[in-house]
Amino acid sequence: MKNKTYLITIAIATFALGPLLRAQESNQSQSAALAEELLSLMNVQKDMDKEMNTIFQQLSKISDQLEGVTPEATKSLPEIKAAITKKMTAMLNWETIKPQFISIYSEIFTPEELQGMIAFYKSPIGKKWLEKQPQLQMATVQKMLSIEAEVAIMMQETIISVIESQKDSK
Repeated sequence: MKNKTYLITIAIATFALGPLLRAQESNQSQSAALAEELLSLMNVQKDMDKEMNTIFQQLSKISDQLEGVTPEATKSLPEIKAAITKKMTAMLNWETIKPQFISIYSEIFTPEELQGMIAFYKSPIGKKWLEKQPQLQMATVQKMLSIEAEVAIMMQETIISVIESQKDSK
């Protein structure tokens, strides 16, 4: 009798939870599709490709920056660069990274939030935002460098002032 009750309980629980689990799977699937659309609208792949090109350009200049390297070691640089480029391309290409981005976005944002962001990026102001992003980033970096320079000068002046005041008090 206990086994029948147990089996009936499991059957009822499975029957009751089935739609809930299917709804959750459907919600995750919807979130993943929305996250993928959002990433596309945000041009994340294009940005990743730019970053990779920058990294590869820096890698190609590495031999120019090496000092004190033996001629024998320098001969291996093209092979080293090629091996690193091949491995980085495999690790950091969009098709490899895309599922991770989709997972992150679909876990952090609800379907409603993703839909809202998609609507924003499809709107004229959202498109303008994406268009002006590089300008905004460049202006922000320049402003931050300016502020950092001012902070460095202030710190240097403060250190000198404190040291001088300590000398005068002795």
